[in-house]
Amino acid sequence: MVVVAIVIGEVAADVVNSSGPASVMSQRTYATGVVPIIDESTSLLPWLTDVRTKPVGLGRAGIDTALGHLVSGSSDVQEQLAELGIPAPNARAAGDLAATFAARTQAARTMTGGIAQAIGPAGNGREARATLLSAAADLQRSDRDYTEFIDALPGYVTRSVALPASQWYDSTEWSPAAVSTFASLLSSTAALRVHHDLLIVAVAVQPPALRITGLPTTTTTTTTSTTTTSTTTSTTTTTTTFPGQTTSSTSSTTSTSTTTTTSTTTTTTTLQIPPPGSISYYQPTSRLTVDAVIANAGNVPASNVRVFATLTPVTTAPKGHSSGHQSTTTTLAGPPTHASTAGRIIGSLGAGRSIYISLPPLACRSGVRYVLRIKVGSDVESITLQVAAG
Repeated sequence: MVVVAIVIGEVAADVVNSSGPASVMSQRTYATGVVPIIDESTSLLPWLTDVRTKPVGLGRAGIDTALGHLVSGSSDVQEQLAELGIPAPNARAAGDLAATFAARTQAARTMTGGIAQAIGPAGNGREARATLLSAAADLQRSDRDYTEFIDALPGYVTRSVALPASQWYDSTEWSPAAVSTFASLLSSTAALRVHHDLLIVAVAVQPPALRITGLPTTTTTTTTSTTTTSTTTSTTTTTTTFPGQTTSSTSSTTSTSTTTTTSTTTTTTTLQIPPPGSISYYQPTSRLTVDAVIANAGNVPASNVRVFATLTPVTTAPKGHSSGHQSTTTTLAGPPTHASTAGRIIGSLGAGRSIYISLPPLACRSGVRYVLRIKVGSDVESITLQVAAG
């Protein structure tokens, strides 16, 4: 009876201090409302744990994915709390829970920065260690703020609403010694280093080429099958005479052989980009459009990828002849011919992904030979083409 009386007294005191039953209901509603938000924050922990405990197994792409979920998820949790629309029981509880989620978002971003320092081109393990230790401090602070949040709630709220446990900091994983080992592992693992590699996989020009000269010999495979059919015919003739006279028998055999031959020829040609030394011929036209397939062969996403195509006229230099003939020079009639350039920016291209793009048209003139150069990153492809005279 004494215990019951104490509990009733505490509840009564809480109700009085919170200005009535309506306030008690509102505070309990707040606690009920934040539970799923807290649970969502806790559900992000596996992403943090995976990056911390098995970075090599995740690989560069897996680390990026996990950190992306961690950073965006933490930010989403903050937004959900801000938009809850139910007042907290007191300012201290409101501040502690907001601080918990803010510290976790900061820890996720700081951890991302520390890992980038460790596996970047320079691979600076010392700077990475300092940054990761800062992330560890954010994690530890977030757990402390959450504990203080629970303590700040009135007793009648915590007794009526079960607040979940939520812990992000693990001393065995985030102690100074553990962080040093983690930073060293990241910076010393070559497979985790950032690798940028943009490639031009295929190029097509519109209108299509009429023909291409100077191509390498294609690969031809011929398969021959032979079927033989044999037919044998036998004929027997028997002659019988009167007793005492000769009996004769004649046998003949005829064989017929038929042979059938079937040939299958397969020609395989792979031509994604015309090879050096080849010339592509086009119908008379005043513009050419370049289509290309661009691939990210690196292990990190590429952003603001710039793809350029330049169409430059070929000027034929004077040619001297030992036979004494007069040297010749190619002269282009009409207005001066100049290079034409087109470009496009690809906002983002994930690691291992490719994209098909069309560049704006390039101006050209009939009867002129050009060199088309397509460039993305450090990869450059050149194609010689001839626009027919019209």
